[in-house]
Amino acid sequence: GVYDRFRNRIIFPIVDASGRTIAFGGRSMDDSPPKYLNSPETAIYKKGDHLYGLYQAREAIRRRGAALLVEGYFDVIGAHAAGFDHAVATLGTALTTRQVGQLRRMAPDVVFVYDGDAAGLRAMRSSAGLLLESGAAVNVAVLPEGEDPDSFLQKEGPDAFGKAVGSSIRLADFVLESLIQEKRGSSAWIVEQMFSIWDQIANPIERGERIRRAAERLDIREEWIIEAWHASRQKPGGPGRPSAISPPGGPSAHGEAGQGSVRGGSKMPVRVEPLFLQILLMRPDLIPTARDRVSPDLWEDAALRAAYSGLLEGGGHDASDPAVGRLLVVDLPGTPEQVEAAFQDCIRVFVRRRQRIAQRRLYGEIRKAESSGDPEALKTSLREHMKVSKETCP
Repeated sequence: GVYDRFRNRIIFPIVDASGRTIAFGGRSMDDSPPKYLNSPETAIYKKGDHLYGLYQAREAIRRRGAALLVEGYFDVIGAHAAGFDHAVATLGTALTTRQVGQLRRMAPDVVFVYDGDAAGLRAMRSSAGLLLESGAAVNVAVLPEGEDPDSFLQKEGPDAFGKAVGSSIRLADFVLESLIQEKRGSSAWIVEQMFSIWDQIANPIERGERIRRAAERLDIREEWIIEAWHASRQKPGGPGRPSAISPPGGPSAHGEAGQGSVRGGSKMPVRVEPLFLQILLMRPDLIPTARDRVSPDLWEDAALRAAYSGLLEGGGHDASDPAVGRLLVVDLPGTPEQVEAAFQDCIRVFVRRRQRIAQRRLYGEIRKAESSGDPEALKTSLREHMKVSKETCP
């Protein structure tokens, strides 16, 4: 016989961005599982491609410059009924790239309004990354534990809900405050937990503001946080996007990445070690300057380090050496002036590399001195840290 898929359920029509009904959602009336049930996906309906309530909310989102992101059908309906007509919800999934694109085309800001329980916070965190990476300003409005937007509106009314939304804070600040309240670790541990959030913030100005906020809240010098964050990005398996905030004396967004990069007269950055070595092979007159400024210990590629050491020792290197052969893929700038400019760029990268190595070592010594309560060791490490940070490039 025929079985009614949505039997004993409240039915919610799901429409696309043009207002066409493409599927249905059903909420169990007696709480029998599953609590929510959607139409199966079809050629015109894929859950990750649509947001519930977006068609009705689109004008309000544009007008207000922000979207309210809630969890369920009732939350959207209750919010709209109370005058918060810019509310939308996902269809039972974490936010997708397509949904983020739909929201970003309409407004620059998104406010998460989720349940105050652990599940609600996990749902919010799982959806926030794509929004941050899109450049959106992401705020969080947290309701009392056990309350969702619909129940909170029914109990407390629109004014209280509006105050909760109005007092929302940036996602990064919310996570920071949550970690502080948990009291699970030291300030250094909290900073390390924040790295993944800061890495997702595409806007460098916004990221800088959030790091400044963390420095103030934890009573830690901002440059220490930036140094630690930058050091974490250099570790194998660490975040891959180039840093847009550089530590004192560190690389800019166009500086070193991995083995390092310089512009070298072309549009694409090239690896610094092969370029530097090829310049020296073609311009032996620059070797004395290189010997004074760049120690072989700073080289990361073992074969290229050996080739560089050979040049410094006056032995040169055979063109058939594989380490030298690999350099043929690097195009040198055309004029002598451009070659010398590229040479100086390479030296800057090596100097910055030396600074970062020293700063990472000193950061560890500073943390050790702080935790052991050794004021003399702390003072010595801080003095050396300031000296390293003030070192300038040629």
